[in-house]
Amino acid sequence: MARRDDGRYDPAANLITRSLGHVPMARKSRKPVDSTFIAWGDTRFGDRPRFGNADPRHAIQEQMRNLAGWPWPRSAEEERAGKAAEAVGAIDFVVHTGNRLAGTDDVDHELVLLNYARSHLPIRQLETLGPRDMAKASQAEFVQRFGGHCYAVISHGVYVVSLFVEHDAGGTPRVADGELAWLEQDAHETADAFPTLLLLHARLDRLANADAVLAAISPYRMAIAVSGDESGPAIYDAAGVKGLNVGSSCDAAAVGSEHRSMAVVHITDEVVKPAVWQWGSQDWA
Repeated sequence: MARRDDGRYDPAANLITRSLGHVPMARKSRKPVDSTFIAWGDTRFGDRPRFGNADPRHAIQEQMRNLAGWPWPRSAEEERAGKAAEAVGAIDFVVHTGNRLAGTDDVDHELVLLNYARSHLPIRQLETLGPRDMAKASQAEFVQRFGGHCYAVISHGVYVVSLFVEHDAGGTPRVADGELAWLEQDAHETADAFPTLLLLHARLDRLANADAVLAAISPYRMAIAVSGDESGPAIYDAAGVKGLNVGSSCDAAAVGSEHRSMAVVHITDEVVKPAVWQWGSQDWA
């Protein structure tokens, strides 16, 4: 990714100057947290658009709207122990893990399709950028909507930190120095006031500078790191931080059926419970 000597993205390389969002003031006095959100990504709006539920992305959104009240999955051990079934709670917000757009030359058309999808999902939506979202107009729209390439907001008692990850020519992801400094400042100022959701495109444990990022987020009360690179769905551990990688929400030929998934996460002050939902089969993974 082209940079100038001062660390800013080079507009000549079709990238806009980095913009970092303001950090909201954290308050210690708050209500207990009990929040459910959905994570999806790799929608690639602009790739083979179809109207209504003929487009799988809109069919996925319909599943999002209807998941509340459906039974959570139980492990074989829980079923043998006779654990009572629990229902998915009301969906409080949705996060998008990047690659919102297909990355074609017609970015304006892709943004219209993205905004059409946003308007048909009446739930708060938070996003991060992926490598397919790097057209200048796409970045500008994102910064205008969210306040910066990185930003932090409080959503239903959960502190959501959207962290921009860049990729080198070989596709290796890393958090650049400017973003890392912003993250360190935010974590220092917010500390453990809220359960924190780190939203980024690449898996936390696959960043080239993962150790530095893990050190930067250590002051947070980390609940989960949610990502959506193209390696498929996974629930993993990164040096004690729970990680969730969602699958793909497009039907590109290269996306296998096992990768066609999103995820549901329930967060309280004591518990973080993620589960992968396969939108192709309309069932838990």
